Amino acid sequence: MSDPLDRVIIECCLNDGRVNPAQNIEMPRTRTVPTTRPPLTGRISEVAPLQEGEFTQVYRGTLRIPGFKPIDVVIKTDAYAAVARPKAFKREIDAYERQLRSFQGESIPKCYGLYQLEDDDEVTSFLILKFSGLPLDFNVEYPEDLKAEIINKLTTLHHAGFRHGDLEDYNIVVDDGRVMFIDLEDVEPHDCQLKYAIIPDDLVPTSAEFGCKEIYHIVYMLDVWQKQFINFYGSDIYLSEIKPGGAEHLIWRVRLRLQTESEIAQAYAEAEKLIQDVEEWRKWYNTITDEERKFTFISESASASEPEDSGSGSSATDSSSDSEPGNTTLM
Repeated sequence: MSDPLDRVIIECCLNDGRVNPAQNIEMPRTRTVPTTRPPLTGRISEVAPLQEGEFTQVYRGTLRIPGFKPIDVVIKTDAYAAVARPKAFKREIDAYERQLRSFQGESIPKCYGLYQLEDDDEVTSFLILKFSGLPLDFNVEYPEDLKAEIINKLTTLHHAGFRHGDLEDYNIVVDDGRVMFIDLEDVEPHDCQLKYAIIPDDLVPTSAEFGCKEIYHIVYMLDVWQKQFINFYGSDIYLSEIKPGGAEHLIWRVRLRLQTESEIAQAYAEAEKLIQDVEEWRKWYNTITDEERKFTFISESASASEPEDSGSGSSATDSSSDSEPGNTTLM
């Protein structure tokens, strides 16, 4: 299994992403998986700010390693945080290099290592990851195939016996339709109790019925399920209120938002269309049996095994080539 970096030189002063070749930083790699391969030196340049938070800052740059094409990377660091967090970074690299190593390049980014600089008893951390896109926004409506990929990758992770631990939209990145999970410091073993099939437009189950809080949260936030109410002209109308012949009732519910006769006529037409759509949905919904909504969760169906000795050079995930270093991770 190729592992390209044992040390890296950051060719910049990361403050505001301004390149400063005079302030090169050479740091040894913090490892969780041993390797017998000879070290390489990589240089990161063209660094620019991507995201700044209270505890970490994220930059984007170009990683160059002799013999390989340049790689678009992300640098996650606590260099300018109020409090350094070396232990949190070590938990995260453990997730990338050991616990979830087999997921690199599939549902988590490739990782090029954690580098920690010690100076006067202070530790500054730099986690180097392949750039894998920009964060989601749960306020945006995404295509069904993208929602399906997010849910499928998350359930696969749970099948393997792990949960993310802090999965919000800002920790799900997308690039050209491909989904990755980032910020892995809270990853932990997980005995998933998922027991409810995920059916688009099914009514929202309770969390207890569904069985897994993390998957439930993501499915709910992606608007995969049919809520118990529908927004009509700024008012939440419960499904039970939407009945054949009930257009007048819907107009009454939103009467204060309608000012003119033309607005009322338009709203009436939309109310009739809404009633028709809900009736079609009810016919479909009534065809789903209780058995179709439930399934037996088999935890043995997938597992994330620890990688073999990375010095062996033989692995299903070994993809080293002149185009890019092999199996490693991202942010």
